[in-house]
Order: sequence, then C-alpha cells, then structure tokens
Amino acid sequence: MANLENIKARKTLDQIQPYSPGKPIWEVQEELGLERVIKLASNENPLGPSKKAVAAIEQGVLGLNRYPDADASDLKTAIAKEHGVEKNQVIPTNGADELITLISEAFLEQGDEIVVPDPSFSEYDFGAHIMGAKVVKVPFAQGFAFDVDAMIAAVTDKTKIIYICSPNNPTGTYMKKQDVQKLLDAVGDILVVFDGARLHRRH
Repeated sequence: MANLENIKARKTLDQIQPYSPGKPIWEVQEELGLERVIKLASNENPLGPSKKAVAAIEQGVLGLNRYPDADASDLKTAIAKEHGVEKNQVIPTNGADELITLISEAFLEQGDEIVVPDPSFSEYDFGAHIMGAKVVKVPFAQGFAFDVDAMIAAVTDKTKIIYICSPNNPTGTYMKKQDVQKLLDAVGDILVVFDGARLHRRH
C-alpha cells in the first residue's frame, strides 16, 4: 500500500488565500429575490459584446479542430503596430492573472521579495507565494493615495518586483506620472510592473 504521508502539498500553499470573485447576477437575484440587477463590479460590459467580436468568434469556431497559433502572431503584430513597439516586446495572455503568474515564475526565487501597495490586486500575492517569495505590503496614505516614499523605503536587497496597480483594485486611485518617475529613479534595476488592466478595460 502506498505511503500517503509522502504526498504533501508545498508549505507555501498555507499562505495563499483563495480568490473571491464577485457574485454573478443570477446568484444575487436568487439570494435577494430581485428581478433586475445592475452589476458595476468585475469590469464587465453591461451592453454585451460588439457585433465584430461575435462575428470573429463565430468564424473562429470553424477552426476548433486545429490547435491555435500559440504565438498569437497576428495579434502581436497588430498590438505592436498600434503602440509603436517591436513584435517581440508583446506578450498576449489570458488576462492579467496569467501574465502575473508568468512574471512570478520567470523572476522570483524562494526567499525573494515583492513590494505591493495595500490593499491591491490579490494575484500579486498569489504569484509570489506560489514561488516561495515574501510579500511586503505598503499601506496607502490618507485618501488611498500611493505612498511612494514608503514603497521606496520598503525596498531591500531581496526585492525583485514592485507592483503598481493604477487605477488600483479595489480603491480606484491612480499613481501620478511624477510619482511613477520618482519610483523608477529610486529603485534602480528592480522590475517595476505597472498594471493598467483596469484602466484599459474601461476604454
């Protein structure tokens, strides 16, 4: 019989808090007995998808029997052209969550540190904990303003990544351009990840 005591999950999983998504509309309707619910969370479009998006999805269904282009070549080319960068500078992912995971896997070793404003997007913590890194949380200043000086002071020789979520999730506050530059000038060769996912979704 197998010795199940040898099959143990990594200890770092004890530190990870499961993500708690917002309730879907149907669940709120059932819970509160409502017929109509307007949902303002989760960055969802209440107007539905565009007709162009629906048409593209319908066309794509015809090729489901084949593996898709793993490099997302056409998408990378279009994004690079739109933003004036090289194609090899673009990394398409399934949402910000996947990119944060990839960044964590690529740059974090056990014992490294990340610096994050607090409260902020929980996926930064998740990615760090998965790799055995430490999360250094820097509280916001009054009015949920980014405390750039405190973030700079939190940097140590173990700091590998600083995350800036702007507009921040869940406070909605943003970091001013001069504060971004001040942070970049102060931290040297530390990777600063500027997450504007919530900003772009509103366009």
